[in-house]
Amino acid sequence: MIYHGGPLSLAMFGELRNPRNYLLGFYPDAPIPPLDHIVWTAKPLVAKVNHSIWVASCDCGAKGTPTPGCVVFMGLLLGWCVRCQNGGTGRGWRLIAVPSQEERAEIERVLLCRPNPDDRNWEVGETIADLLAQNIEHGDPIPAEAA
Repeated sequence: MIYHGGPLSLAMFGELRNPRNYLLGFYPDAPIPPLDHIVWTAKPLVAKVNHSIWVASCDCGAKGTPTPGCVVFMGLLLGWCVRCQNGGTGRGWRLIAVPSQEERAEIERVLLCRPNPDDRNWEVGETIADLLAQNIEHGDPIPAEAA
């Protein structure tokens, strides 16, 4: 499975959480703003797949890679960077840009052919053809429809 915040919060906490409560589960003392504090004018965070999980990347450049990072909740596309705390945008939540539902399904279909979850990665700009070529190059299967 390629996880996003909903299934991941169920798997990790046994309950469905929203992005704020999910982060508070790892960082209970962090100054995570309420979900209605959204900076609508901020540049959106950008979604990608990293090790079988939809996450968003911040362009803050802050050092370190905290776990769990900014997990994307597909039903509530809001992100907050635990490294910079969205300091450059008023410390409020930022929108997250994700591919269309159809494109996400195609991306996930190809990635799920990779047996090792750590190899299930997608970056913005990679096409389905790129992902298929990577599977072939590494000896991983490709979806039957793509053969």
